[in-house]
Amino acid sequence: MRSRLCPMANKEKRLERLRESPHGWAYDVLERLLEAYGFKYRGGARHAYYVDPDDETNIVRIPRHKPVRAYVAEQVVSAIGRRVGR
Repeated sequence: MRSRLCPMANKEKRLERLRESPHGWAYDVLERLLEAYGFKYRGGARHAYYVDPDDETNIVRIPRHKPVRAYVAEQVVSAIGRRVGR
């Protein structure tokens, strides 16, 4: 059984795949990726909100349906880039 959290190399590979092809990703995959990069979950009924604990203005909103649209995946990549870029 695989761990729920992504090991370092695995999360980097997954982020690269997400950059290359943002179409057709599932909500739970994006959720695990954000959590692996240190984002904190902040509730929501129809959307999940993930906040960068070091920068409260770096927020990602993910709708809870599958598959997630490409623009949401691009927002996830951008938010992770802002977090890692510091």
